[in-house]
Amino acid sequence: MKKMLSLFLALILVLGTLPATVSAAEVLDSGSAGEDIIWTMYDDGRLVFSGTGKTVDNDHYTVLAWSRYMGDIKHVIFEEGITYIGEYLFYNSRSAIYDSVEVLTLPSSLEKIGENAFTCLDGLTTVCITDLEAWCAVDFEGCTNPLDNEVALAVNGVIVENLVIPENVKVLTDYAFKGCSSIRNVVIHENVHHVG
Repeated sequence: MKKMLSLFLALILVLGTLPATVSAAEVLDSGSAGEDIIWTMYDDGRLVFSGTGKTVDNDHYTVLAWSRYMGDIKHVIFEEGITYIGEYLFYNSRSAIYDSVEVLTLPSSLEKIGENAFTCLDGLTTVCITDLEAWCAVDFEGCTNPLDNEVALAVNGVIVENLVIPENVKVLTDYAFKGCSSIRNVVIHENVHHVG
């Protein structure tokens, strides 16, 4: 028994010294999503929008290029630098139901979300942000908050149940937390002089 245990421990030590192989996700496709914004689809289910400024607005009749992966997209990520997410970006009147998307990550640089941008993210369970103060200032044009269909909000990886509005926030924009399923309690400081 001792001999087997010694061999087992020796095997663990040897394996521990071998270099770890990490397989990086492969790029399946990419293209333009605005003047200075690129979308990239990875084989691990991530659809990443990177760059600066505004994404395109869609007219809801046009099928945007990433729609061909709609059943494979698990996580949509808008990286820092993106300030506007365009109208009907995940919607078109012909087909697109992105029910495979479970997680949406939004940057602190975000200022506005266009009308019906996330209408067809029917499988969405969590919206991830890093800056609650910035979130309180986002313009949700026409009630376009992705939290709207009983979606949880996570700030820095932690699901928000007890929402404490940051003291620097003076105005809570319209629909900032509309439909959020995770919030149980809310504390609003006296510095807030307008709740949308």
